[in-house]
Amino acid sequence: MKLNIKKIFVVVLSCVLITSSVNALAAERIIDNTESLTRNNLDDSIITINGFNYNAQEFMERVLEHTIESEPIDSMRSKNGTDIKFIYNENRQRIRKITDLGITSYTYDINNNLISEVLPDGELVEYTYSLDDAQTPKSITYKKDIFYYIIDDNGIIKGLLDGNNQVVCEYEYDENGLSKFIYEIKGEERIIHKDDPGDNFIGCVNSLRYDGKYYDSETDMFCTKYGSYYDAKANKIIGSGVHVDMKKLFGDQYDTLSTMDKNSNISTLRISPTEIQQLLYIASQ
Repeated sequence: MKLNIKKIFVVVLSCVLITSSVNALAAERIIDNTESLTRNNLDDSIITINGFNYNAQEFMERVLEHTIESEPIDSMRSKNGTDIKFIYNENRQRIRKITDLGITSYTYDINNNLISEVLPDGELVEYTYSLDDAQTPKSITYKKDIFYYIIDDNGIIKGLLDGNNQVVCEYEYDENGLSKFIYEIKGEERIIHKDDPGDNFIGCVNSLRYDGKYYDSETDMFCTKYGSYYDAKANKIIGSGVHVDMKKLFGDQYDTLSTMDKNSNISTLRISPTEIQQLLYIASQ
């Protein structure tokens, strides 16, 4: 599967070159053509690595050509031991979640934000986002009732307001950012709800939690935007299978640019993090 060059190129480079295949063992310099960069002319921009010159445009195309991307996760085990299946569109956006309760369907806006869900019972849930920041949730509509997000100065979703500006829900998170308690506020009364996918209280129906990421209550994981999942308890991404074939990327220069780790017998590139940042800047202009 080819990556979308406009959306994912810098992400691929930063995640793949730095974390997967680069070892900061040397201080060879990447020399960029500053004058060419000011003209935004990639044809004249040169990346020099350890004496080897690479045209920035060609290098960018080579990275994409030799990028290997795994398919999104198609199934997962829920907390109660049942299987969950997922279906994605060509942009790796999840469009169906199939559980023992039925099918949940999703649609997205041009910013890749979730804008609607159709729940297994057929109810429609709609989301809107701030005009000032397209990534910040503004409201959720459920059963024709609109609720507004309460977000603190750190961007954490703390609860929901109804149309009368009254607090109807409060979230309390644990150290991993998972919903520890969901409170339904009725006057002075505070009713505690479990994070049950079958609970139709708006605080449970709402899928945007903590810092606005999509939360799956069935697995206690956050669904990312490209078909992988964040396990907050383990603090790791599940299903992130993107890497660059470095031997093919650098071709005949690979042996010169690499060094062998005697302990693991793994050959890694001898490029420093500073050099990678320079490379990213040039190739992504």
